[in-house]
Amino acid sequence: MDANITRVDLETLADGVMLKYWRKGWKEQSAPSGSEVISGTVFEVCKMLDQQGFTVHMEDAHKGRALRGEITRIDFIKLVDGWKVSKYPYGWTATTRPIEVRIHKDGEFDIEANIKWCTDHGWTIRQWNERLGVPAGYRAFRDRPQPVRDARMIVFMRNKMPNVQLDFAYDC
Repeated sequence: MDANITRVDLETLADGVMLKYWRKGWKEQSAPSGSEVISGTVFEVCKMLDQQGFTVHMEDAHKGRALRGEITRIDFIKLVDGWKVSKYPYGWTATTRPIEVRIHKDGEFDIEANIKWCTDHGWTIRQWNERLGVPAGYRAFRDRPQPVRDARMIVFMRNKMPNVQLDFAYDC
């Protein structure tokens, strides 16, 4: 797939999979740059796109989405002996897997410098402290913060941890 393509929507058709794709710089309501039908299943095409550096998500057996490109969300989660840093490309939703995950050992990663860089470059930072089994962390949004969980998961987390005062839509 062309390196300038940063979003691909997939849908099963009778004769294959319809790929609608968007090039770098697309916006949420913009029309696709192009489309094509290829043979195979949504699962097979998602696997191929994953190997090409996309983060992929199957909505169901017949629909999927693949993203790559500009990072617009970074999660910094404190581990016992370091930090887990997960990055998400433009267009992510509550069900998008990170496009990159790295584990940094203590002493190899300066969280304050990373948060300062994000702040200096206009990112919005959300921070929470460790509470009842929820590790401490930061979440950086390139643009405005948006929910990192869907409504069902937020309700589940509130019921599982009723004594924790966190905004489960954006934090932890």
